[in-house]
Amino acid sequence: MILAAVVDEYVLTALPVGSKTVVKKGLKASPATVRNEMSELEEQGFLEKPHPSAGRVPADRGFRYYVDHLLDRRRLMLEDRRELDRRYRARFVTVEELIARTARALSELSRQVGVAVVAPAETALLSAVSFWEAGPGQVRVILQMMDGSRDERLIKNERGLDAVTLNRLSNLLNKIAPGRSLIGLRRELLRQMEETRAQADLLLARAVELSEQVVTASPTAVFVSGQDHLFDLPEFAEAGRLREMVRTLEEKTVLARLLEQATMTEGLRVIIGMENSMANMRDCAVIASSYGRGEARMGTLGVIGPTRMDYARLIPLVYYTSELISECLRRG
Repeated sequence: MILAAVVDEYVLTALPVGSKTVVKKGLKASPATVRNEMSELEEQGFLEKPHPSAGRVPADRGFRYYVDHLLDRRRLMLEDRRELDRRYRARFVTVEELIARTARALSELSRQVGVAVVAPAETALLSAVSFWEAGPGQVRVILQMMDGSRDERLIKNERGLDAVTLNRLSNLLNKIAPGRSLIGLRRELLRQMEETRAQADLLLARAVELSEQVVTASPTAVFVSGQDHLFDLPEFAEAGRLREMVRTLEEKTVLARLLEQATMTEGLRVIIGMENSMANMRDCAVIASSYGRGEARMGTLGVIGPTRMDYARLIPLVYYTSELISECLRRG
């Protein structure tokens, strides 16, 4: 198909693609026929013409159609699989060490920017929650996870809740916490509060307030690697654009939010161009996949680069890496 041929050629060269080039790639049609088809694709928003006399380049809509409908979903390249398997034979000491190693691996293999996020514990499945007084104006929160791990946090005791009230709140939450994430727990509290609004259930209201604080207090570790690869890409040849992109990649909180939004559902997602919520990344693409231990989702990893990505190679690369990390976490 013409659109696939244009995308494949543009990914290789970063140059506008003409009708003669498309014909040379093996399409059985005359340059005039291809030229007419390319004009139609331009009118439909799949291709763009950067200069009056130049060929066409894929628009965001063209890349999206290519990824969703035309991409040859080939398996991970054998050399990529072997290299990833080699890198993950070594034992890791901490989850942070494993995820930092992952950002580097993705960057080095993709020649793009590698990003990996260790999600805060609100994505893990809970078995119990308890609140304890922790000195003036503070509450200690102890989260027991279904996988046996434990997390402790300090939050503000803005309403001066005493030990008796904190114990009642713990009992309330532990009726609905098992098997839910913190986010899921808070969602259920809000649902119950909506149902009992007429009764003005103050205990539920306090539980919602504390759960919001716990979620907000969740630390997120973000690892970014390979910003230097941007210097090799013609899309970032302009100094101002390069500085803007590097500055964006340094905003790790925003970057973490971007990756988490990309994988709110399980599995892999590709975000292209204007689909990005961040204005500074409207010329970029993100390939992201979630990873975790068992049923518990623990974070997101992926690659960031220009929309002119080798999607056919990088999509299976990111997906396999997420599967490999999940397996490492299961082994411990």
